[in-house]
Amino acid sequence: MRFLSVLACVAMLTACQPDTSVEKPITIALSSAPKQFDPRFATDATSTRLNQLVYQGIVQFDESNQPVPDLMSWVELSPVHYRFKWVKPAQFSNGQAVTIEDVIATYESVLDSKTASPHRAALSHIQRIEKINETTMDIYLSKADSLFVSRLTLGVLPKSMNLIGSGDFKWVEKGLQKWTLERVSDARQFQFVLSKDPTVRVLKMMKGELDIIQNNLPFELVAYLDKKQAFEVKSRAGSNFSYLGFNLKDPILSDLRVRQAIAMGIDRQALIQYLFQDQARPAHSLLPETHWAGLKKFQPIKYKPKQAQRLLAEAGYNEQNPLVLSYKTSTDPFRIRLATVMQAQLAKIGVQLNIQSYDWGTFYGDIKNGNFQLYSLAWVGIKTPDIFQYVFHSEFQPPKGANRGAYVNPKVDQWIEQEDYLKVQQQVLEDLPYVPLWYENQVAIVGERAKKYRLSADGNYSGLNYVD
Repeated sequence: MRFLSVLACVAMLTACQPDTSVEKPITIALSSAPKQFDPRFATDATSTRLNQLVYQGIVQFDESNQPVPDLMSWVELSPVHYRFKWVKPAQFSNGQAVTIEDVIATYESVLDSKTASPHRAALSHIQRIEKINETTMDIYLSKADSLFVSRLTLGVLPKSMNLIGSGDFKWVEKGLQKWTLERVSDARQFQFVLSKDPTVRVLKMMKGELDIIQNNLPFELVAYLDKKQAFEVKSRAGSNFSYLGFNLKDPILSDLRVRQAIAMGIDRQALIQYLFQDQARPAHSLLPETHWAGLKKFQPIKYKPKQAQRLLAEAGYNEQNPLVLSYKTSTDPFRIRLATVMQAQLAKIGVQLNIQSYDWGTFYGDIKNGNFQLYSLAWVGIKTPDIFQYVFHSEFQPPKGANRGAYVNPKVDQWIEQEDYLKVQQQVLEDLPYVPLWYENQVAIVGERAKKYRLSADGNYSGLNYVD
């Protein structure tokens, strides 16, 4: 009923056309606010996506998730010695040239324990960085790392550590609910506005207050807007990985049988079909099978409610001793709706799921602090398999890394260190420190002024470079 009333509200605004004034900034809706404008500290998806527009790194990634030069090219002189040279001169948005000293200062700041950067652990094997001349520097490692170059995407700051980048965009405004970027090439402005409620986002789109809504929309509204000539729906297969996380320190969830039962009690295909309107595909690992390091052969998790009930019975749960668990999610209406459907599915196997929804800051803080039993989140923008160390190595529990569920398996630690990522993924699929859910498609609603916007597989905003 709620969505019928929403559609009715939207229908009243059908006659409203977007303002085509070219002087107005292109306006993009954000469902959550950026938390950090300093690339040394940014970890949330919104901050990362905006910072990618403002800052350049030593390298970036191509469509096949392979590192390519951004600021610098490289040569591997030995497994622990790399030489980097400028690809071409670069300058910060204030006109100041980007120098070798800036690059070195950025990385030395991250490596300084006093900085407390969450990215320090992934770069901790950098032994030293030496300037060779004005266009060349060398990096020496304490140990060989075949993925080392892929780790050098960190946005480069001036050595003063002022938050100025050398990317295609620069900051104009950093507010509490509105953030404005200016494209360096032509001074075109792009305004990001916080609009947490998807219904409000759609209504604003119909009134011409928004030019782009990307993701986080009920698919009933996506289908509705797709019928309107004033808007275009863009969609492409995505690589962002959604999962259901477990707290393995919890005495209930430390039992593999319980985790297996929950995994088998969720009908992912039904959720994809009816809630996502088939705008997603089942997931099995952090990396999709199309990734160069992804699993090509695997046994997908199947919906088996009867087997799930048997596993719960073996673990000691029944009608007299029901399994009661708390599930934390954000206040986003779609995510609450998704949690509610999973709650109903799990109830069929004898699991009572108590849903707790919080504003994003509180929710994310609880997850990072291990204050949960179950939660759902998504990993976005994953490019390299070093994510397995950050997420699954036993030494990378918060605050050092993102092993938030406290997963410990010495074999997995060893395989991560040996870079045997196929074995890591196979074992994780057996141990189930989380339930792989799906890779959601990237979906954007664009107005007339943003028709040239291009979607990326990981949901970044680089497509704004193509908007007039």
